[in-house]
Amino acid sequence: MKKAAIPILLMLLLLPACSGDIDKPYHVAFNESAWNTLDWADSGFNDSAEFEAEVYGYIEAISDYCDRPDWYKAYSEKHGDDYELVINYIWVSGRSHVEHGYESHKYLVPNVYLKKDHLENGLAPIAHETTHILFPHYSALSYREGLASYMQDKFGQNPDFRTLGINVHRFAAYYHTAPLDADMRAQYNDVIAVLGTGDAAELKCAESEMRPVYYILSHSLTAYFIDNHGIQKFMTLYESDDPISDFDGLYGFSFNDARAGWLSFLESDAEPLSTREYIAYREELDGILAQ
Repeated sequence: MKKAAIPILLMLLLLPACSGDIDKPYHVAFNESAWNTLDWADSGFNDSAEFEAEVYGYIEAISDYCDRPDWYKAYSEKHGDDYELVINYIWVSGRSHVEHGYESHKYLVPNVYLKKDHLENGLAPIAHETTHILFPHYSALSYREGLASYMQDKFGQNPDFRTLGINVHRFAAYYHTAPLDADMRAQYNDVIAVLGTGDAAELKCAESEMRPVYYILSHSLTAYFIDNHGIQKFMTLYESDDPISDFDGLYGFSFNDARAGWLSFLESDAEPLSTREYIAYREELDGILAQ
C-alpha cells in the first residue's frame, strides 16, 4: 500500500545508504539480524538501506515542515551533552509504539517499536512513530496523536492505516452526522468533550474502546487547525503549558469557538462516509489489525 510522496523520494536520492556516513547529531539504528527474520516481499523495501534512508527522509521532512531543526536538543538537555542520540527501530509482534508510550516525554528513550505484520505488508506507521520521537513534549494527547497521524498521511510512503488513504475528515464527518447506535454516539460525545483540552480524561479515551474514534477525531481536529491556520501556530499550541488558556492569544478566538468551527466544517463541508463505505472500511481495518 505504498503511495507516491515526491518530497520524501527526492530526499531519499540525496541520502547516503549508511548511517555512519551521515554527519548529524543523531543516528538511526536497527538490528540487521532481526531484519533477515521478516518477509519483506510486500513491504515496499528492497533492502535495509532503503528502510534506513526512508527514516532519515522522514526526520528531515517532518522537522523541516514543523520548523523544529533543533528537535534533538531535548535529548541532550535530558541526558547530558555527551549523550549519543541513536533512534532504534525494533520489530515486535504487538502494537507499534515508542518507548514508554504516552509517557515517553518523561524518559526520552528513543526506541521505536514497529509491528512486524504491518512492516511486512507495507502498513507500518513509520512516519507516525518517528514524529513522536521528534516532538515528545505535548500539551494535549489528542494533538500528539493528531500530529503524528497528519505526518503519516502527509509524508508517509504508506497512508495512515486508520484511514487507509481516505480523507480523515470523511470519517470524522461520519461520526458527527451519521445515525450512530447509542454506544457509538456516547463514545463520540465523550471524545468531543475532552479533545484538545489536555485533560487526563484524554488518556482514558485513547486506552479504551473509544480508541478508534479518539484517533480519528484527533487527526481531523489537528488537520483542520494546521490546514486553516498554519503549522507554526499549531506547533506553538502543541508545546504550550496550557492549550486552552493560551489558545485565544495564539489564534485570536477561543478554543470553544475553534472547536465549533471544526464541527460546523464537518457538518457542512466534509463529505461523510456512507454507512456502506464505513462498514467496508471497518472490515478492511479489522483485517489489518488482526494481522
